[in-house]
Amino acid sequence: MIKAIGSAFILTNEDASYVISIHDRRPTLLHYGGKVKESDIPSLNLDYSIPTGRAVYTEGETTLNLVPVEASGLGKGDYLTPSYSLEREGKTVFDFRYDDYWINEEPDGGNPFPRPRGGEELVLLLRDLEGQASLELHYIVYDHAIARYCTIHNEGARYLYINHLSSFSLDLPYLGQKGYFLSSSWGAEGQAELLDLPKGELRFKGLTGSSSDCFNPFFALFAKDAGPNHGDAYGFNLLYSGSFEISLSRDSFYRLRVQEGLPSTDFHYGIKCNKTFYSPIAILTYSDKGANGLRRTNALFIHSHIIRENFLHAPRPVAYNNWEATYADFNTMKIHSLVSQAADLGVELFVLDDGWFGKRNDDKAGLGDWTVNKKKVIGGMAALADYVHERGLKFGLWFEPEMVNPDSDLYRSHPEYVLSERKEPCLCRNQLLLDVRKKEVQDFIVKTIVEAVKDYRLDYIKWDFNRPFSDVAQSVVYDYYLGLYDVLSRICRECPDTLFENCASGGMRFDLGMMSFFPYTWVSDDTDSYERAKMQRALSLGYPFSTFSNHVSAKISHQLFRKTTLGTKFDVAMLGALGYELDLNHLSGLDEEEIKEQIAYYKEHRELALFGEPIDLSFGENIVMGAKKGDEMLISFCSGVNRPLPSLEILRLEGLDEQASYSIATRPEYFDIRDFGDMINHISPVKLKPDGAVANVVSKVYRYPSETTEVTLSGAALAHSGLKLGMKWSGSGISKTSRIMFDFAARAYYLKKVE
Repeated sequence: MIKAIGSAFILTNEDASYVISIHDRRPTLLHYGGKVKESDIPSLNLDYSIPTGRAVYTEGETTLNLVPVEASGLGKGDYLTPSYSLEREGKTVFDFRYDDYWINEEPDGGNPFPRPRGGEELVLLLRDLEGQASLELHYIVYDHAIARYCTIHNEGARYLYINHLSSFSLDLPYLGQKGYFLSSSWGAEGQAELLDLPKGELRFKGLTGSSSDCFNPFFALFAKDAGPNHGDAYGFNLLYSGSFEISLSRDSFYRLRVQEGLPSTDFHYGIKCNKTFYSPIAILTYSDKGANGLRRTNALFIHSHIIRENFLHAPRPVAYNNWEATYADFNTMKIHSLVSQAADLGVELFVLDDGWFGKRNDDKAGLGDWTVNKKKVIGGMAALADYVHERGLKFGLWFEPEMVNPDSDLYRSHPEYVLSERKEPCLCRNQLLLDVRKKEVQDFIVKTIVEAVKDYRLDYIKWDFNRPFSDVAQSVVYDYYLGLYDVLSRICRECPDTLFENCASGGMRFDLGMMSFFPYTWVSDDTDSYERAKMQRALSLGYPFSTFSNHVSAKISHQLFRKTTLGTKFDVAMLGALGYELDLNHLSGLDEEEIKEQIAYYKEHRELALFGEPIDLSFGENIVMGAKKGDEMLISFCSGVNRPLPSLEILRLEGLDEQASYSIATRPEYFDIRDFGDMINHISPVKLKPDGAVANVVSKVYRYPSETTEVTLSGAALAHSGLKLGMKWSGSGISKTSRIMFDFAARAYYLKKVE
């Protein structure tokens, strides 16, 4: 809801109020946080007329080193980080003043970047008559978020240059808040950092052209006293997949300025007279219920307004991807074998990854030549699609549509398709970027994907992006994504029922821009379960589980050589869209039975795993995540390194009906007896050599069961006393409830209200 009250505006949703007043013809922030009343507005104002220190006066009696302005520039006495930096005929000082406002029942459709569905919009128009430019501040109110973006309009200059533009600028009182940021690199996406905010500036930049190469665009602020379930928590995100910048700056008084938007490095974007420039849309969320409240708010918003409606409630199929089984070395016989085995296990989608096209036997050639290699796929892709569909599975293919190898027919025919300001651009992974700004390149990509979907009867496409930008300015990156989003819009219109999975060497473009088209994203190429548990915990603060693509991989991680059980890998991967990516030919009969049980368990709880409210229940070194929906909860418990004399571990579950009763049970799991070494002889009726022939034979027909947890407790007991987990193995004794937890082991628990 948006209301104009005199010279003030109050924006209200289910979680927060955002109050703006016009002070000395500048929009200033009076309040952003928990809900306030209209009658409170006069008392929210401060007197800014008293100068402080060596203050610079602007028109009237305002000194901008105090005022919490909604847009800030250079050279007028505001010395915190500016939200815009413009240049006209060598002049860089602009002074935008409030001119008008309007309220739209539906948001202005002019912004070319991805936009959330729905919302009511407030637009504040600011003008600088001397600078011959106008600035519009857009505010869109949703049930659980407020979106913000800016436009710059050139009203007279031959060229107006934009050197930097934030999608929003937010001045809050500094009260000891901490910043939560997600650093990111290949194999280590979503690494959470909680930082104090010093005087001066903290700036986080991603300049590679991929949103999550260095930092994820989501970040948060927590009040000094905030906890998992209480206290002020603010979330910020960007519907954009390219380079961006986060800035937090503090002055010597009380202001904390928070900004996010386009980068200030190497941007310099020129717009002609009477042309308008748009920033990407930023998303602001708030909860007074701490980190878990913010998780809930972000999940509700993304499900309601970002994910395409036809996939909003659609179950993600259990996938099998052949990559870690074969890499690019496969033939039709290998693939047919994997398809049949996957179908027998209960898999619902078979994905043929990289290597099926052109002269693609490694990453040195073939990108751009999207014709089937019939030496590998005998009979063609349509025949393979028929084979997959006949076995009751959906069928999907891997593509990297934005790229080309120099060793390809496409490059030899169209070298002008490459994106570069230099004749000899840098290579990365032996490939170059296509210039998606060009209409002919856009048409080529759309034609490639749409024809493949129709000709091969594809149900799914994995869309990959395996190198950063180089040899271009950041202004080119901006135009590139305008072109890409147009391509994705066209493809989604042509293929509305095709499921797309977003990927960029793992999670290098894990952002709301891509999620506006593709409902879920490959979180990381690192499929080690413990590393994934850390990533999923961190990313869940800003994104719902339904956007996570998680695979169960080989027992020994291809990335870390860490050995964990198939059960542990599933217990982590189940929160999100489940897949498998291991060589099915290397499974024992018992492994196959275990995977069948896992898939059946996931299908039973899939709605909860995908669309449940994310909750962080972690304590100590344990990463514990829950998905809650109605009276049910699915819990993934992942432990760290074992310690001698383990202490009692208690899992507390708040927010349940304290008068009701709940049953809670572990998912049955099993251990390979060889993993116990000599200790297996304490339970075996005959002596076994740990690596001997007898132990190897027994391991193929017998698995040692995990502990059993089946209890019923009241909601009050779960909140105040907690679920006392079975004692960990400590080298002395074991019972049916004792937990055998190897390093980095996991468990799954299911909780349900008892009627």
